[in-house]
Amino acid sequence: MATTGNHQQLNVNNPLTRNRMKRVETSEWLGMLARMIRAAGKRVADADEHELAKLVAMRDELETAIKVAIDGQRRTGRSWDHVGRALGISRQGAFKRYGQSTGCADPLPCSSPARADSPQR
Repeated sequence: MATTGNHQQLNVNNPLTRNRMKRVETSEWLGMLARMIRAAGKRVADADEHELAKLVAMRDELETAIKVAIDGQRRTGRSWDHVGRALGISRQGAFKRYGQSTGCADPLPCSSPARADSPQR
């Protein structure tokens, strides 16, 4: 800790702090989103059929968001094993379900050095 006048400054590793804050903020944001979805279900319970149809259509939006997230994870070097663990399934199951629907269908991580020698798919 450094002192400047009457103020104390923390010496913080900024990149690590930003990454940690991003994880915390993302987790909190996802928690808020889950609460909103549960509340939407309660609201739609007393609504008309077209609101029920809109709620059901959100499944497609969620699936698209999951595919975007998996694609991003793969592009940053995360393995199918990592993705599978996050989904609660095997790496083979994750690849079978999302390998062709994301932009990174190669079984190796998208940023893997081994990919340079791999044929393009």
